Amino acid sequence: MNNTPFSPSLLQVSGLYKSFMIGPRKLDILKDISFSVKPGEFVALQGASGAGKSTLLNLIGMLDRPDAGSIVLEDKETERMSDYDLAKIRNHKIGFVFQSYHLLPEFDALENVIIPARIARRPYAEVKNRGIELLSQVGLANRIAHRPSELSGGEQQRVAIARSLINDPSLLIADEPTGNLDSQTGREILDLLLALRSERSCTLVIATHDLDIAAQANQTLHIVDGSLRN
Repeated sequence: MNNTPFSPSLLQVSGLYKSFMIGPRKLDILKDISFSVKPGEFVALQGASGAGKSTLLNLIGMLDRPDAGSIVLEDKETERMSDYDLAKIRNHKIGFVFQSYHLLPEFDALENVIIPARIARRPYAEVKNRGIELLSQVGLANRIAHRPSELSGGEQQRVAIARSLINDPSLLIADEPTGNLDSQTGREILDLLLALRSERSCTLVIATHDLDIAAQANQTLHIVDGSLRN
């Protein structure tokens, strides 16, 4: 168990509710979710498939809005923000690593990595050098010009990790990042994420079924039927 010194919350989640309509039926996904995360913490999110893990990650990642409740990121209350302002927060403050990589097939590894920085309108020469540096850091120095179809699943996920770090986010969110990988490659990806999180002192929230990984977390959140359980 890592120990994080006392500091104000980076992320404060209070009373979140989220539901979806399935035809005429309302399906309650999250019910009264509250927790806080300090800067630099590692949080493991666990629960059965369909428990609401991805929905919660989408909410704290500003990809969706809750039906009720509040999300405060770095002292910014997000529930009343415009879609434009939420997009700016996603781009500048949050990095995402998804289970399915979400790389653009027509772009090579470097082009995929620098997309968030180009959206932020950072100078091309600066972000190109930064992208090369990150790809080298995740072990892909020799694969920079390869497109996703020319990369293995593990290599594609390494590209996705490099992309998530291009704008130096304060919050890194990973949603079952090893779900499409074999066990050995999955372990390598998890080890890489934890090493990068420690090196960069960023906050990591990761949905994982791996009990060994969860045991290394500062806190573990268990979602059961849409609610947090101890």
